[in-house]
Amino acid sequence: PPAPPRNGEGSLLFTPPALSGKGGGGLGNILIAEDNPINMLVIRSHLAKMGFHIIEAVNGKEAVEKYAENQIDLIFMDIHMPEMNGFEATRKIREYEAGTADYADDTDKKHTPIIALTADAFSDDKNKCLSEGMDFYLSKPFGPEEIVNVIQRFMSDKSESVSKDSSDVGANNYSPLPQIFDRDGFLYRIGGNTKILDELLPMFIERFPKDLSVLSSFIEKQDLKEIHLQAHSLRGMCLTIGAEVLADFAKKIEHIAHHNGSIEEIKSLSELLAPAFREFCEEAGKYQPCDRG
Repeated sequence: PPAPPRNGEGSLLFTPPALSGKGGGGLGNILIAEDNPINMLVIRSHLAKMGFHIIEAVNGKEAVEKYAENQIDLIFMDIHMPEMNGFEATRKIREYEAGTADYADDTDKKHTPIIALTADAFSDDKNKCLSEGMDFYLSKPFGPEEIVNVIQRFMSDKSESVSKDSSDVGANNYSPLPQIFDRDGFLYRIGGNTKILDELLPMFIERFPKDLSVLSSFIEKQDLKEIHLQAHSLRGMCLTIGAEVLADFAKKIEHIAHHNGSIEEIKSLSELLAPAFREFCEEAGKYQPCDRG
């Protein structure tokens, strides 16, 4: 199979053998650990369409439990999750494979490829994914081609059944400037499925004001660590949905908090999020539901 992309979408650490494929159904079992329902739905829709059986976890603790209970062929692991983050979950899974975890049983658990899902813009964060025992990372937002490349590389015995035609809808032409709503890019990431678009847009419109309120509370408390995590979560969700201007503001807030910068500067940027969100709603043709937030 072709090698995975080398243009910043990921870095390869481990070249796996063909997987056994023993599991619950379809082409194999894939575990998705992702706390954001919008991101979860996008990934799940592609993999289910390819014929894989999907097992979901909404935090790292649940991911470890689902891994221990099932024969998993591949894991997509978000980094920033509640209760237990992706790094800690990966360490526990690797301990289980080595037979050193307290809860490990006699089940034969071979190396399971773990693909980090991250919206981190910082190279040290991406390098940490690999040093913590993950095999590859995908930077949000990613499209169907990147998912197919992962399957072809890490599930080589299944790749003959997975073609790019199963989810690819053509080249994705990104604008050099952030857009209020990049509908074409969003459609690309969901395989051109307008039904999913109609489902995800209302979810995003309902969720964003709540997440913004959480961010504002952390800003009031001047909690830079929580500001960084919440801005990161917002940015990943906005990138997936195609809200590029919102994602750009969240990225700037995340960057300032990451480097212990000025709370006043963060507060000024955060005040731009609500009007930018209203512009997004207008552009997406969903302005009225936005008033609920």
